[in-house]
This record gives sequence, structure tokens and C-alpha cells, in this order.
Amino acid sequence: MNFNKMSGTDWAEFLVDHPERADKCKWSKFEGYNWCYLLRERPEFSEKCDWSKLDGNDWASLLKAQPQFADKCDWSKLDGYNWANLLSGKEDGLLELWNEPNDDRSSEDGGQAAATSEFADKCAWSKLNGDNWRYLLSMQPQYADKCDWSELDGENWVELLGEQPQFADKCAWSKLDGGGWCYLLGKQPQFADKCDWSKLDGCDWRILLQEQPQFADKCDWSKLDNEDWNELLESQPQFVDKRPKTKRPKTKNRIGKIDTSVRYYEKEIVAEVLREKQERAAASKAVKAVFDNPAKRDGIDFCGFYPGMAVDDVKLLAAHYGLEDGQWSVEPFGTRVYKLTLSTSAIRAITKCGETFDDLAHAVADRTDTLELMEDDESGLVGYGYILPPLGQLLVISENGDLLLENTFIGNEIAVAKASKGAVAKLASKMVAIPGKHFSVCRYPVTQALWFAVMGENPSLTSKGPDLPVTDVVLDSCRKFLEKLNALPKVRKSGLTYRLPTVKEWEYACRAGAKGDYCMLEDGTEITDDTLDEVAWYEDNSDFKPHPVGEKEPNAFGLYDMNGNVWEITSDVAPSAEGESAAVCCGGSWNTYEEGCTASARCGAAIAEDDDSDAIVIDGGTIGVRLVC
Repeated sequence: MNFNKMSGTDWAEFLVDHPERADKCKWSKFEGYNWCYLLRERPEFSEKCDWSKLDGNDWASLLKAQPQFADKCDWSKLDGYNWANLLSGKEDGLLELWNEPNDDRSSEDGGQAAATSEFADKCAWSKLNGDNWRYLLSMQPQYADKCDWSELDGENWVELLGEQPQFADKCAWSKLDGGGWCYLLGKQPQFADKCDWSKLDGCDWRILLQEQPQFADKCDWSKLDNEDWNELLESQPQFVDKRPKTKRPKTKNRIGKIDTSVRYYEKEIVAEVLREKQERAAASKAVKAVFDNPAKRDGIDFCGFYPGMAVDDVKLLAAHYGLEDGQWSVEPFGTRVYKLTLSTSAIRAITKCGETFDDLAHAVADRTDTLELMEDDESGLVGYGYILPPLGQLLVISENGDLLLENTFIGNEIAVAKASKGAVAKLASKMVAIPGKHFSVCRYPVTQALWFAVMGENPSLTSKGPDLPVTDVVLDSCRKFLEKLNALPKVRKSGLTYRLPTVKEWEYACRAGAKGDYCMLEDGTEITDDTLDEVAWYEDNSDFKPHPVGEKEPNAFGLYDMNGNVWEITSDVAPSAEGESAAVCCGGSWNTYEEGCTASARCGAAIAEDDDSDAIVIDGGTIGVRLVC
């Protein structure tokens, strides 16, 4: 062992196990946290210690384990956090060794240490802030007579009273906000008589009533929005009669003949079941129609994976179910889709395992989730991940041709193809002239139906639907789209020439006169962080997926989805911090936070399909496009 190369951290760890080698130690290499670690385990080395190196954190941790060193302590180094930590009596456990002196240190609770009340007379109580007092009193309430209660804010009071309700007579109740009352009453409902109910918003009421429904008589039901109502009624359906009619979802023409005595919320459930059943039936019918008529498959480009690898992957599935070669077959079906045919005996074998054909699809998903990237020089494949994605690219039928697995993903793709008819003809009517400028902007991002109408394929790899924004595009594919679009006879006849916006044009159109971060609405109000939900699909409300265009409020220019839903490619290309070029995108997407959805938010997108530059974002269904002319 080369002792000369050992750091203070190395020595501290080494001497705990090998104290007999102390004669070799370079004590000058020790920092305060090294001494703290060593002396907690080996107090016999205290005569070697340079006590001046220990900071407040080190002293608090050391004295809880080895209080005999108190006479060495420089008490002035302990701040409020250190005093709360020391007097709490809660053991840190062994400190983790760190290479840098300023790094935070992690610990594991090790139960209760020896009492540390002996140090209370040394404490500078004025150093403790609200967070420190909340922590200390939750562990050691006997120090309450020392507390400056004015230091505690609303959040401190909520957490302290949740554990030590006997301090309620000291509480400044006015400091608690709606969220604080919601949390506190969920744990300590006896404080209801102290509550200022007007502070609770719709979300607070929804959470509180889910846990403590007895407070319903205090609720201002008008504060709950549709999302709050939907979540509340899932667990507390008895409140359905309190839901205002204006906040009940429309169910006209969806329910069919239903007993009028059924309560409204139950009607919603029935409507949802019927609607889902109808959608599944339509998808199954559409898939089977395509299967029976190969001519209908031409031009429909299903979500991509590498053909040729699927057969080997299905072999693994067959082995999983114990199927022999004669019991199944797999062959190409349409573009990038495989048809798996199962014999009667294979079907019997799978169902005998207690599994359904949905389980089979999920087995495909589980298998492909674990596939690693590979390289094959002979086939030219440079890598693959999802060879057979879930419920999307595998048709499962019996040897008699019966459809065993309803494939809604392919049904959605067929819906995109059907909706593409007439999409180009409607485009001109969706262009909005920007006041005071010499260009027009499309009301919506380019949809999958419009892209399919021009290109004959749908590049979107995740969510599929005719009214969803097209995703997974790059600058080059957008240029090709525009070239084909502008060459169409209907477009040439209209006299319009479509193009991508510049960054400057895009931001002007997005703001619509707003001086703040987002946009202005038609009534002149500006969107803020608190009202972003009105115009944008983003991380907080999107359920982590893109949504059909036009579902949120438009800005003052009548443009939808300028903030959130999908990033929108512009014609600008700029160098990144890494010095590589990327297409500039604006506006944020369904998986960005508020600050990523501002009018000035930017990210980089690929210029070419094979661009793997560090300058670009990984798409994942977040990059779309909007047209101007």
C-alpha cells in the first residue's frame, strides 16, 4: 500500500479498521469531517486532532457520539441547524466520507443517541430559525420555553402541530394558507374550529374531502374545477349531487338508453364504458378490413421498427409460452408490421397459462423493453430498441382468421389516414393574418392528418391520432413537407406559399401583444404561471402526452397551442454551446415545466434524420411544426 498517496478520507477509513498503523499516518491531510468520522469510532486518536478544523456540522455530529469532547468545542461555530441537530438527540449514524470539504453529507437514522440535554446551557437560542425550532420541538418538546414562536412560518406550524398538537395555543393561525390547512386537518381534524375555510382552493378541498369527508358542510363547491370533481368523485361518489351542472361533462348522444334513476356520476361511468366499447369495436373492424384487403394497406406507415428482427423476438415469446414451431407463424403485414398466427393448440396453451392476448402484447413490451442496442454489419442495422412495441405492431389472429388482439394503435393510424382526405383543402381557411405584419400564421400546429395528406406517412412514433400535432420531425423533413405541400395543385391555385416561421415571427405571434412571459388573451389579460393551464398543455396537466390541437384557449391573435403541447421548429439554425448547429424550436411542450413554455423558451432540434448531435433534444414526441405564409 502506498501510504504517501492516501488522502485524509482514505486515512480516516483505514485507521478505523487498522488503528495499529497510526504511526504511518499523515495527520496533516485530515480535514474536519475526517476527524469527525475517525473520532466517532476511534476516540483514542483525539490527541492527534487539530480541533480548529472542525466546523459546526462536525461538532454536532461528534458530540452526539462522543460528548466527552465538549471541552474542546468552539461553540461559536454551531449555527441554528447544528444546535437543533445536536439537541434533538437523534443519531446521525456513520458519516459518509467525501472528497470535497464543502459537500453535503448524508446520514442514516441510527435510533436515539445518548441524551444531549447537557449541552442546552451552551446553546445560542437566538440562532435557531423557524425550520430549526420545528425540527427540534418535534423531537424534544421540553425546549418549548426557549422558543421564539414568531420564527415559525405557516409551513413550520403545519408540520409541528401534525406531530406535537399540544403547542396549538402558541400557534399564529393566520400564517397557515389553504394548502397548510388541508394538510393539517388531514392529520389533526380537531383543529377545524381554528380554520379559515376561505383560504382553501379547489385542489385543497378535493384533497381534504378525500381524507376527511365530514368537512363537506364547510366546502365552497364552486371552487372545484372539472379535474378536482373527477378525482373527488372517484373516491367519494356521494358528493355527486353537489357538482354544479356547468361543471359536468357533456354526455349528450353518448349514453344511449339508460335508466333515468341512475345518478349523474354513474351515468358518466356507463357513458365511458359504452364509448370505449364502441371505439374498440371500430378499431377492431378497421384493422380487420385492412387485413382482409391488402390494397388498403398501401401508403400507411405504421410506427417504425426494424423488420427482420421481429421473427427472432417472437421465437423468444413462443419459447416463453412453450409453443412448438408448428403452432405459430409470423410474417410481414403491411409496412413495418408483423402478423402472428396461432394454431388452436397454441391458443389453448396460452389461455391454459391463465393469460389473455393483452398479456401476450404486454409480454412483447416487456421483452423489447430489455433489448440492448446492437450493431450488425451484414444487415446494416446500427441499433434497435423497441422491436415489437406494446399493442401496436403485432396482429394476433387464429388459424381461422379471427382477430384475437384488438390493436387500437393501428386503428388510430388508420384514422389518421382517413382524416387526411380534405386536410389540405381546409388549410387556407385556418391561416390568421397577424395585425400590423405582412405574414399569416396557422391557427394550429400541423396535425398528423395534414402531414399524412402531404407525405403519405406519419412520422409520429408515440401518440397517434388525426387531430394530434405531428411529432418526431426534423428540419429536413419539414423542408420536404413544405416542398411537397407547395407543389400540390390546390395550394398552387390558392396563391399561398407556406413556409416555416422565423424565431422573431414566432415569438411575436405567440405573445400577441403580451409584455410578460407567455401571451395575451382576447380580453387583454396576460397569461401568468398561475393561469398557464388556460392556454397550454405542459408537465403539470398533460398526463405526459401530446393532446389534440385547439383544446385550450387561443391567444389574442386566435392562435392555439403556441405555448406547450409541442415545441415548434422554426427556420432559424443556430450554433449550440457545444458549437454544433441545431434547428431552433420555440414554445415548450407537454413535458416541460412552466418556464419551458414561455414565449422566449428555446430548444434545439435535429436538422437531419441521422443527427445525433449533443446540441439537440431527444424528441420523444415533443417536436412539431407550425406553418406561416
